[in-house]
Amino acid sequence: MFLTDPVDLDLVSRALSARGPSVLSAKLGYKTKNPIDPDSLRPEALEEVENFLAIDANDDVQYVFLGLAG
Repeated sequence: MFLTDPVDLDLVSRALSARGPSVLSAKLGYKTKNPIDPDSLRPEALEEVENFLAIDANDDVQYVFLGLAG
C-alpha cells in the first residue's frame, strides 16, 4: 500500500506502473486524524459502534471508514 495526497493519486499510480510494480487498484480512502481507542469507550458506546458496523453486511455498502485506533 502506498499513501499519497489525493491530487497525486493518478500520477503516483502511473509512476509505479512505469517502474515495474503492477498496480491492481488506486483509490481514495480516509485516514483518521484523531483515532479513538476502543478500550476507552463505555460498553454502551462500544455496543453502538458494533451495531453500526453491521451496515457492512448491506450489499449497497462498499466501504465503511471508522475512527477507531488499532
